[in-house]
Formats: sequence, C-alpha cells, structure tokens
Amino acid sequence: MRIATFTGPHTAVPERAYDLITEVVSGEDADLFLTGCAHYVDSMAAQFALGLHPDKKHKLVVPNGKHNEPLVYYFCILQSEGLPVEVELMPPGTTHIHRDERMIEIALGGDVGSHLNAFPMTPKEQIRSGTWTTIRRARTAGLPINFYPLNGDAPWTENKN
Repeated sequence: MRIATFTGPHTAVPERAYDLITEVVSGEDADLFLTGCAHYVDSMAAQFALGLHPDKKHKLVVPNGKHNEPLVYYFCILQSEGLPVEVELMPPGTTHIHRDERMIEIALGGDVGSHLNAFPMTPKEQIRSGTWTTIRRARTAGLPINFYPLNGDAPWTENKN
C-alpha cells in the first residue's frame, strides 16, 4: 500500500496554499491518504483527498489535544457508513509529537513510494514548529519527503526511494 502523508501549519496560510495543496493531492497516486487532523493544511489535504480520490483509503490520526473537531465528526460519520475512512484517536496523555511519530510510523509501514508531503511556510527550518518536528522525524526515519514551501519558493525532495 502506497501512503501519502501530509503535514503543514495549523495557522492561517497564504491563499496560494489552496491551489498548491489541491495540485499536490490531485497528482497523488496513493492507496492511503494520511493527515494529523490539524486545522488548515492537514484539514485541507484530508478534505481535498476525500473529494478527489473517493475510492481510496483515508485516515486521520487525531491528537489528544487541539484539532479540527468538525472534520473528525464528519470522518466518523463516513466511517460508520462503511466508506474507506478511518479515524485513529491518540490515547490520553499523548502529545502532538506522539501523533507526528505515529503518522511517520504508519507511513514507514507502506510500500515503496510512500512519502511525506510537507508544506512549511518557508524552506528555513524552524525549531518550534509542528510541521518541522514532523519533517525532522521523517528525515531521521529515512522517509522520502516532498517539500512545498507556502511562501512560493521552489519545491524539493529529500530521501528519495
């Protein structure tokens, strides 16, 4: 199973992010679309993937903390109706970092071609950033990463398989 994982800021993003995320999601040839359920990039990727690839599997890894509750509710309804949607709730006492680690763990269990699509605000690494924390974990694990900076800088790839 080829897994496409998504990460990005949970705060307001530039308007160009909508077109960029739509373009990336529409070009994906994944069997499973995976996000961490944060507002903005994660939520946009999850919704666009569901709309553009309704026949594929979709999974939210929900942190034990702030997240997009309406999106989780919607996915739970779809899951209860038998659609190819799964909601995984992180256990009490875990943090957003545990959620990030779980997403990377799931992606690493995929076939060749599984990867992380990262949408940082800029290509400059940030120390206190959930997006960059996920990127660092993916780098350490050797997961391929496609970078799409939201400031308009050129995309690039690391850890190609």
